[in-house]
Amino acid sequence: MRKIFIDCGAHRGESITAFCDHHTDSKEYEIFSFEPSSSEIIKSCVKDSISENAKRAKEITFFNKAVWIENCGRTFYDRAILDQTQSESSTLIPDMVTLIDPTTNEKKVIGMPVTVECVDLGVWIKENFSEDDHIVLKLDIEGSEYDILEKMATDGSIEYINKLFCELHGAKCGKTYYETLKLMSLMWNKGHKIYHWAANSLGEYLKETEEGRGFYTENILKREYQHWASKGWRRVINGQAVKEV
Repeated sequence: MRKIFIDCGAHRGESITAFCDHHTDSKEYEIFSFEPSSSEIIKSCVKDSISENAKRAKEITFFNKAVWIENCGRTFYDRAILDQTQSESSTLIPDMVTLIDPTTNEKKVIGMPVTVECVDLGVWIKENFSEDDHIVLKLDIEGSEYDILEKMATDGSIEYINKLFCELHGAKCGKTYYETLKLMSLMWNKGHKIYHWAANSLGEYLKETEEGRGFYTENILKREYQHWASKGWRRVINGQAVKEV
């Protein structure tokens, strides 16, 4: 049996460090990190993280690719190329990067559209691992989690996963509360709680309590949507979630 950590949405490599910090057996894990940004700063940060954690894992492999529901080329809205201080929220989902001026209704897309190579995550998992392996999957992929998890439930690759970490982006990617609740219910029916991923506070999220701390529940989801509304993610226009600026 192999121990595997699949890091989707590596960003600057924080997830590699967080995983090693909070898993005493990290030296037994093979780590596979995916980050499609072409920003040299992002890639340099990931490289540094891999170097710093090389002796804390069995092996670390980096793919400068996106995870998706098929093997293909797809437009990726890379915020780090336009503004190196705003590298978060780069995404395959245009809904994530659409802002709107509430006075003029003028739309603005933030993020440089570039074509990136995409890997069908479910197929990749089934081709490279066994159901006997212990696999921890982390998804912080700015809205793509909906399509990917639904496909993984259909193609059977979700059965390979032992623990699922994910940040659900909800209103920020144009998904309603009920669409997000449906995804959460789908995962529960497949035997998975969706544990919230936050690299800077992972230790706290690993603590499972009766209140559901650490994983998404219906009440936590409601609070998330209230939070998003307070931050301006209020409207959906032509299928796109738009933030008032």
